[in-house]
Formats: sequence, C-alpha cells, structure tokens
Amino acid sequence: MESTKITQHKAAGQPQPFTEGDALQQLTEKVQHFRSDATTALSHFRSDTSSVLNALKHDYKRARAAMHRLHDHSALLSFLHEKFPRPAAKNVKTALRNRPAKSSPR
Repeated sequence: MESTKITQHKAAGQPQPFTEGDALQQLTEKVQHFRSDATTALSHFRSDTSSVLNALKHDYKRARAAMHRLHDHSALLSFLHEKFPRPAAKNVKTALRNRPAKSSPR
C-alpha cells in the first residue's frame, strides 16, 4: 500500500521549503488514487452482486417449476385415488386366492 506520509521535494541535494501548494497537490493525488480504487471496487461489487442475484433468480425459477410439477402430480394422484380407490389388503389377498386359474393353451 502506498505510504500516506507527505515528503519534501529535493532539488540538487538541497531541501526546499514545503509549501501549502505541494501539500494540496499530494493530497489531491492521494484522493484521486483512492477514488479510482473505490470506483473499481464498487464496480466489482456490483458485478458480483448481479451475478449472485441472477443465480438466485434462476434457482428460484427452477424451484418454483418443480413445485408446480409436484403440485400437478399430487393433484393427479388425488384424482386417481378418488376415482380408483385402493382395495383393503385383505381384499387383495382374497381376490388373489379366488381368481380363476389360467387355462392351459392346447
């Protein structure tokens, strides 16, 4: 990370007095760098957030479609059970015992 320490300008090995204009110039440069870095970070954040939201929206649509399919299957099963109720277990055993024997092909 760049140091925030304000340094004095040197010309020909002689220290020159540090002016208010020099301090303002260095501060302006620091602010511009910070602003550029912040803008870049914000741009990346927006891009990442957009990617996450799109993924969630896609997953939500898939989950919603699956719920609709499940509801449709459930409605179909309810209809079938209503129209064709299952026989009790003892009736199935009795029906299997009493079914006619298969005739052997001659």
